[in-house]
Order: sequence, then structure tokens, then C-alpha cells
Amino acid sequence: MKTLIIENVIIGLFYFVIGILVYKYPNLIAGYNTASSKEREGFDIMTFKKKLRNGFFVIGFLSMLLGILSVFYSNEILVISLMIALPVLFSIWVLIQSGRCRSKESVSKGRQSLIVCIIVVSVIVMFAVICLLGTHSSEKIRIGDDALTIEGSFGTTVMYDGISNMELCDTLPAIQLRTFGSAVNGDLRGKFKVKEIGDCRLYVRVTDPPFIKIWCTDGEIIFINRTERDSTLKLYHHIQQHVLDN
Repeated sequence: MKTLIIENVIIGLFYFVIGILVYKYPNLIAGYNTASSKEREGFDIMTFKKKLRNGFFVIGFLSMLLGILSVFYSNEILVISLMIALPVLFSIWVLIQSGRCRSKESVSKGRQSLIVCIIVVSVIVMFAVICLLGTHSSEKIRIGDDALTIEGSFGTTVMYDGISNMELCDTLPAIQLRTFGSAVNGDLRGKFKVKEIGDCRLYVRVTDPPFIKIWCTDGEIIFINRTERDSTLKLYHHIQQHVLDN
């Protein structure tokens, strides 16, 4: 959750900065910077840039608020879905305001742009939802003859002869930062920075101990587990046996 708060604060600050910049430098606005003099005359840029600035401020505030709410609400999928929805809804709102700031002669052009934008953002939303669902689908841990393979998003392969040590842990070290991975509803997958260890890989459900801690000969540390205690214990003994055989 701490990582989610940091990400949302950074995103919120980014929106604030963009809002200030587009108000001060309207030529940064896509479409307006390439418009002809005649087209600019038919567009109320003063009103539009004020609305755009205020809109960026609002979406920035809402992004930060989502990060804070994630502390009290454990459903991260809902929080991430709202994070995706915010810029999509904002884009549609911007086009609507753009149409209102146009002269009557250019209204039809604005409507065409709105339709195109809705189609584009709809495709983006569908793609984002598919990626989100795919990222958090059940991962499979496959025990091969020569290597342990963690399939799915941010997965990895560990050769048995590359494992120097392993143990069972009842708790995980405190997670400080997600560097390249996903963290939704207690499912951690990918690269994280944790207290007292630093960079490591996590493929765990944090609510279902124990966890298998694996030291690799290249210095990497990996934590894995399954959703049931007995399954994790069996996995530990299977990996241990393959390491001994290799």
C-alpha cells in the first residue's frame, strides 16, 4: 500500500505541474499549437486554458486522494481501476470543453474529434483492463528437471544448481518499494525493495504464510509460496530435493 500512495502522489503532482504549464504556455495544448490563425480566432483559448488548468488540478487532487484511501480500503484492484478511469474521463471532459470553446463554424469538427477520442480511450481502457486481469491471474510454479519456473507476469526461472540456500519463513521483511512488478490484494509479483535485504523478487500471497526464501548464487533473493500451507511445504521439499540432486 505504501508504494501505491507514493505512486499516486507522484502522479498527482505531475498533473498539477501539467496544469500550470498548459495555462502559462497554451501552445503546449495539442491541436492548438498546429492550428491556423483563422482556427485560433474561432477558439476561446482564455476560457479553455483556465478550464484545462482547473481540470488538471482536480484530477491531480483525486489521484492523491485515491492513494490515501488505499490505506483504509484493501481492494487495490478497485483503486487501480479508478486510477485508469480518471484520465479517460478527463480526456472526454477536455474534448467536451474544447467543443464549447469553439465558434459555431467549428463545432462539427469538435464533435468529430470527440467521437474519435471516445473510440480511442475505449480501446485503451479495454486494453488496460485486459492487462490488469492478466497480470493478476493465478501464477503457476512449475517444478522442472533442471529449474524452477514461475510463470505469468513478471515471472522468472531459477536453475537448481544456481540455488545456494533456502529456508521457510513465517513472515516477510517490510516492503519499502515496488520497483518492477505488481501488488494487488496481497498478491506480490516481481521486483521489490525490502527492509534489511534490498532488491529481491517476490511471488507470494502475503496473507498465506509460510514463505520459501531462496538464495541464488548470483546474489539474488526470491520469496515464493502457495495459497495453502501444505502446498507450500510440499513445494519446499520438492525444490530442496532437486537442489540436492543437482
